[in-house]
Amino acid sequence: MSEIRTGFLTMATIILICIGLTMTGTGLYYRKTVSKCIRETDGSFVVIGLLLLVIPQFALYAICCHSKRMFTIYIYAMIFVSIVLGGYSLKCFIYNTTFGIAKSPAEEKRTAKQLVGRLVPESKLAKVTECIIHNHDCNFNASQNSNVWRYCCAQPRGCGVTTMFGQPGEWSWKHQHVENHVPEECSYEYCLSCRGCQMSILKAIVHQWKYLSMFSYPALFLVCLSLAISSNFVVGLANTLVMLVGASAIGYSIYMFVHQGVTDCESAIRIPLLTTGLILFLVSLLGVIGSCFKENLAMVSYLIILFGGIVALMIFSIFLFFVTNKGAGRVVSGRGYKEYRTVDFSTWLNGFVGGKRWVGIRSCLAEANVCDDLSDGRVSQIADAFYHKNLSPIQSGCCKPPSDCNFEFRNATFWIPPSKNETAVAAENGDCGTWSNVQTELCFNCNACKAGVLANIREKWRNLLVFNICLLILLITVYSCGCCARRNNRTARKSDSV
Repeated sequence: MSEIRTGFLTMATIILICIGLTMTGTGLYYRKTVSKCIRETDGSFVVIGLLLLVIPQFALYAICCHSKRMFTIYIYAMIFVSIVLGGYSLKCFIYNTTFGIAKSPAEEKRTAKQLVGRLVPESKLAKVTECIIHNHDCNFNASQNSNVWRYCCAQPRGCGVTTMFGQPGEWSWKHQHVENHVPEECSYEYCLSCRGCQMSILKAIVHQWKYLSMFSYPALFLVCLSLAISSNFVVGLANTLVMLVGASAIGYSIYMFVHQGVTDCESAIRIPLLTTGLILFLVSLLGVIGSCFKENLAMVSYLIILFGGIVALMIFSIFLFFVTNKGAGRVVSGRGYKEYRTVDFSTWLNGFVGGKRWVGIRSCLAEANVCDDLSDGRVSQIADAFYHKNLSPIQSGCCKPPSDCNFEFRNATFWIPPSKNETAVAAENGDCGTWSNVQTELCFNCNACKAGVLANIREKWRNLLVFNICLLILLITVYSCGCCARRNNRTARKSDSV
């Protein structure tokens, strides 16, 4: 390894050790100062910190003692660290982009139910509030300048005097109700069901992940830089893994060609899957030959193809952003679901459900039994409960008539058409006449069903856009490593000739 590369590697490892020491200290500090009820990332700080504190020292030992074995161990360990850091960084990115809570939780107009989801499920929010009650956190922490204790442990406006805590002690809303003549509706415990309290809990959780991202992002960059310096090995290993993915895709597509039980909808992905698998396998094979066997021609060909893939992926990602920018659902008053219209989507997307294509999509929807959840009792057969269900876009468009048709609810997939006096309003929507109570037809021929499919495509493509961005970062990193590997190949050839 040249002196310049050795210097860069030494500098990167020293910075990583400093970051690891800081993160370990931060995690231990969190354990001492933050209530365990809202403590979220202390373990993450300690785990990442210890990894960054210990593993980079292998590189320093390998550099000082010229140990190739220790350097190999360091590379394997850093690949593991990069995977762990990548997972944490992705989670930080999702938290940072998913939640946008107002600076003051009381000013947040959305409810907690509109914000919670897979990242912070309602069950987790309930556990936090239960923990606050069980640990008497309001007694110990309400005097601190924290949004959680300010909004969870103080009475709402109009509910009497705000309690101040000079020291821990017995306290309850019942006592305040008696002493301050608080109205009956303000006598609930701790105000944990208040909007400001729930928002402040969410904000505290999100803030901890944002703070973690301040360390995980630069650490991930430095880890990738360290691996890039020892690039030949990394490029070979990365491409070997991609070759396995490509071989798996080829094998599964061949299985789908041979297997007779595959449906028409599933068989539609056979050729794209086979093509993708072949491209991944062949391109990765070039990378393995170029990096492991130091074949410069193979490495140059690999880099040219990879560069073209990066450019194509960037263009495709920009295209996805603009194509999926339109198409938000229409909120229906008194309903828990949204309804969609084809005119709300881009012209290019509408082409997916036009003409003969829709015949195939409609048969796929029937094969997938997308409306079974509505008809087999898993979705309530009571009208009011049904109207407040959060239906998927396809269920909203294909399994029930549009709301402005004024059909009368009988069960989830059986509706009574309006009387003659109401048909004038319903006639404006052509889907009203298309609806059928035949369970194999329903609203599969409706424009609303096409719009539901488009909304589903838009949602999937939005997820694909996030995946493409992550893939771009990975490909650019591998491309950088490949450039370094090509330079290493030329250096090795010169040294061999000398």
